[in-house]
Amino acid sequence: MVITGCQAEPSKANQPRVKTGLEVLADRDFDVLQGKRVGLITNATGVDHNLVSIVDIFHQAEQVNLVALFGPEHGVRGDY
Repeated sequence: MVITGCQAEPSKANQPRVKTGLEVLADRDFDVLQGKRVGLITNATGVDHNLVSIVDIFHQAEQVNLVALFGPEHGVRGDY
């Protein structure tokens, strides 16, 4: 005997989208970091939804004064 079931997949249109902290910072134009010296602890997994490194995003943002990078274990880019 084979029993199968059919269930419609729930619509994703009404589900809220979860944002990462990086996305929230970027949406707010890095306002909480403006005027501050920023040190970033990250590794190769620190990327946005387009797989762009948070290091590159912070470096390119004029509002962020990135002064130090800390890469525990295998380095910031994961190549050590």
